[in-house]
Amino acid sequence: MLIVCFFYFLLTCVYTHPLHTMFEQFKLRFGRKYENEMENNKRFQIFIENKALIDDHNLKNESFTLKMNHFGDRHHDEFKSTLHGYDLTVLKRSGKTYNNFTHILNGFTPRNVDWVQKGKVSPVKDQQYCGGCWAFAIADATESRFAIAHNTAPVVLSVQEQLDCNHDGVNQGCTGGNLPEGYDYLVDHKGLCLARDYQFEGDDNRNKCRKRSRRCRNRSGQIKDYGIVYPYNEHALKKAVAQGPVAIAIEADDKRMQFYESGIFTSPYCGKDVDHAMTIVGYGEENGMKYWKIKGTWSDSWGEDGYIKVCRECGRNGRAGQCGVAVEAVFPIV
Repeated sequence: MLIVCFFYFLLTCVYTHPLHTMFEQFKLRFGRKYENEMENNKRFQIFIENKALIDDHNLKNESFTLKMNHFGDRHHDEFKSTLHGYDLTVLKRSGKTYNNFTHILNGFTPRNVDWVQKGKVSPVKDQQYCGGCWAFAIADATESRFAIAHNTAPVVLSVQEQLDCNHDGVNQGCTGGNLPEGYDYLVDHKGLCLARDYQFEGDDNRNKCRKRSRRCRNRSGQIKDYGIVYPYNEHALKKAVAQGPVAIAIEADDKRMQFYESGIFTSPYCGKDVDHAMTIVGYGEENGMKYWKIKGTWSDSWGEDGYIKVCRECGRNGRAGQCGVAVEAVFPIV
């Protein structure tokens, strides 16, 4: 009897809480349906904690703001579970050399570049609960570079093909992977299937690779090779992005990145232990601060319509850059 009374007491607290209406709207907007009332209450408590984090941050005079998004009912540990350790030893094993691009651009680099505004970037994708960010970043950078090289609109490539079929080296689908061995797959297989033929299913299954590949009617994104930007050098990275989007490894486990809304992200807690992959699609300057414009993999409900501006050349983490943006950057050569 005591337990029953306590349960109804909790229910009363939930339904009379000032954030209850907001939580119900959140569930409706993002299609949340929980197994039972206990799970609902658990998610509501997490929602309250996340809302407090957002409100507390936005009261401060920071260079960026936070907002509630589709991660609102997810504990930060759950958010981090889709960020997997990034293997930096692959480059050493690849035999690849770094490229500083001086022979290509002759030292000239535009002050501002935005490949989104130029119409060379595809819509933002959503990796959902799959940790296959490496495959998303490779597809994003390749779509754009291919479009730039051929002066066309970007054609969306299949992420699912890599997740199912590319298990070379350390690549393990939704468990994690790396950029160089992802690009190796594109070279060896003459690009990727189109996304409309080989659609994202939020999982990885090497046993279904052959079956799912039968849907593939056309391929695109053929590349000759891939280049590696000289590490720990944001100036070299800038030269590379001036040519086209670049896939990067980045540390993304800062709590505030989970709810980033707009502005230039800068944080002493975002180091250089890279655990995620994104794509730099431009750079510029805003209110006296330099920034990288980076395409995310968490849908357009996150950030600035799916993008984040991260401070550039701002002295964070030494030469690694804010969140380790200059640790490993790899781009396709079309």
